[in-house]
Amino acid sequence: MERDNLTMLQKQKLIKDKVEGITEGVYYLDSKEGELQLLSQEIYDWQSSGENNHAFAIHFVADLKSVYPLLEKQSLPHCYTESGLIYQLLRQAGLQINMGSGALIKGNEESISEMLQLSGQYYYLQSFIVGKINYQKEQEEIRQAFIDENADWKKEEKALRVLVKKCNRNSITLSVVDGALKFKAAKDALTSEIKQELKKNKTLLIPYLEALQKGTIRLITDSAYEPFELTPIQWAYLVGRRNDFELGNIPSHYYSEFECNQDKALKFEEALNQVIKNHEALRTVIYDNGTQQLLEEIPYFTVKQNFNATQKTIQEIRSKWSFYEYELGTWPMFHFEVSHFNDRKSVVHISLDLMFIDAWSGDAMLNEIFNLIRGVKTPVPQLTFKDYIKKEKKWYSDNGYFLQKAEAHWQERLKNLPKAPNLPYVKPLSQIEKPRFKRYKMEIPVEDINLVTERAKANHLTATAVFCIAFMKTLYKWSGDQDFTLNLTLFNRLPLHKDVMKILGDFTNVGLVSYEPKGEPTFLKELEILQSQLWEVIENRAKNGLELLRELGKEHPYKAIMPVIFTSLLSGESADPNENSLPEDCKELYAITQTPQVVIDHQIYRRGGSYIVNWDVVEEAFDIAQIEYYFNKYKQLIHIIIKEDNWSQNINL
Repeated sequence: MERDNLTMLQKQKLIKDKVEGITEGVYYLDSKEGELQLLSQEIYDWQSSGENNHAFAIHFVADLKSVYPLLEKQSLPHCYTESGLIYQLLRQAGLQINMGSGALIKGNEESISEMLQLSGQYYYLQSFIVGKINYQKEQEEIRQAFIDENADWKKEEKALRVLVKKCNRNSITLSVVDGALKFKAAKDALTSEIKQELKKNKTLLIPYLEALQKGTIRLITDSAYEPFELTPIQWAYLVGRRNDFELGNIPSHYYSEFECNQDKALKFEEALNQVIKNHEALRTVIYDNGTQQLLEEIPYFTVKQNFNATQKTIQEIRSKWSFYEYELGTWPMFHFEVSHFNDRKSVVHISLDLMFIDAWSGDAMLNEIFNLIRGVKTPVPQLTFKDYIKKEKKWYSDNGYFLQKAEAHWQERLKNLPKAPNLPYVKPLSQIEKPRFKRYKMEIPVEDINLVTERAKANHLTATAVFCIAFMKTLYKWSGDQDFTLNLTLFNRLPLHKDVMKILGDFTNVGLVSYEPKGEPTFLKELEILQSQLWEVIENRAKNGLELLRELGKEHPYKAIMPVIFTSLLSGESADPNENSLPEDCKELYAITQTPQVVIDHQIYRRGGSYIVNWDVVEEAFDIAQIEYYFNKYKQLIHIIIKEDNWSQNINL
């Protein structure tokens, strides 16, 4: 029996003069012939139903005689599901030809069944009305609604901000209670001038203060719009764009693709713009003079929608954006795009310049976007990246002991620190004009990560140490059993404010850890030695790691001194260990990063129900067969470590 006969009849009710070239009436869609067959010219009274702003309606009817023998009690649920899925396909396709649709209001079921003259074997399911729209115009109205949200007070936001600050300076506290403007003022503080201003601006001031109280906006100071200096890591990424540095001539960049259901993808633009509104880092422009500046107006980012996408579409977008170089001094330094397939799946493309946002913040940003899509709102942080930089600088100034201690530690440590891994490059790094990275990837189930984490905790260790030592042991064999030092990525946030974990920005610092095996230590002993180094790096992070690299490379200032990096975003060390994953129906399809003066970047992070472990490698520097061989050796070692309960023995490649 044909599949179409197992589901439902599709009948279209056409309204006079609203579908060109088709007479009004009730039609049956013959799916085999692909034709409409006129059943009746009876007109249903849509005016009385309140649904008259449409061209036609689609009615779904289940043929129970055909369905029940196969599905029995599941017949109706199946037919409802099928009709809903077909409607979703029609809805998506309709947008491309400016055809909008929506569910018919309840209460018309009996009248529609009578109009369709349904016999006992046919069961009416649901109806959808369809009409002409201007999709581009609708999208523009949505964008304009975002810009014009609370438009009346937004047009006067600067003046309202000045008034509130003026009240604060005069010890006048403003608030809104039950929709009424309230204030508390010190004696004689409420002058007739201020009182008159409050009275004049009361109508606009109330929604503005309500937004402040809800945390949907911040009271931005005038100084917030003044340029401020780049952080050390941002400076490093800036100069890394220059071609006179070894493994330079590229921006620091991240690109990824996520597959998710179309209903989520269609909400992505709205959620993204709310996150842009919530975080000043996403509204900041970076200049080539070493400064960055917040935009005074909140911009709107339009997410390009590609309908009827194919694999060719994906490849073209990937080719364009995987290593995109954004122009300094412009906004935005990111790009989002969505490709919609006809199977109700969509792919979200994300391109980020990592000068303004680090990997830790990138995870937090994705979490917030998908939370908003799910209807979970996140309060606006009452701290910005710029605020944090100022607070951190002042804290270290007031607590000079920590910097002195860190400088003393690293001054001694650098004396005997081994060099970077002596890997067998097939081409000198200085001769690679424009590094191009390729990803080598493995996935580990979250259950295995949890197993390693619990085993590590039982020995007062971290899971990061476990993966780091496995990477080190692999590099040790690859470099001919020579001691070496690894560049360790740190996401350095001091607890200077209650919202410090909620803000976005580039907080990256680097630390240095060495691998110098002596004799035949047990795996547990090697872990303990490395873990001790990791604690020392964190304890002495007041000394910026880039200064350490400059000290090590002072005789060769343009050389990539420590080009092999280890980055970990394991739970407990990333944005939010409870939310550091995608929605269940989303998955990462592809991702790649690039960083100047780096030849291998090891990364581990969570995506959905598994952890991704990958090496992003400058392939031009290596024999490809060697990369594949040692990455496979690393994978084998990870699996051995996961399976092995006894770490008090040698575990090697």
